[in-house]
Amino acid sequence: QIALRKENLEVHTTAQKLIEFYSPLAEEKGLTLRCDGEAILCADPVLFQRLLGNLLTNAIAYSLPHTTIIIQIETLADK
Repeated sequence: QIALRKENLEVHTTAQKLIEFYSPLAEEKGLTLRCDGEAILCADPVLFQRLLGNLLTNAIAYSLPHTTIIIQIETLADK
């Protein structure tokens, strides 16, 4: 078991770094990557980056050419 190292993360910043990393692969497949919105999230930065990376990898692998893959960041009100 690994102890979580939680900290406040700017989600847009993390997503933008991953978009820069995955853009060459996406462009090779005729895809566009985009990130909209901002939020602060309390999470383990390594695990959160891995989560977003996995989602982008799958989206790139299974999207049709000329598709825009959007990471939409929203802050939801507490219920």
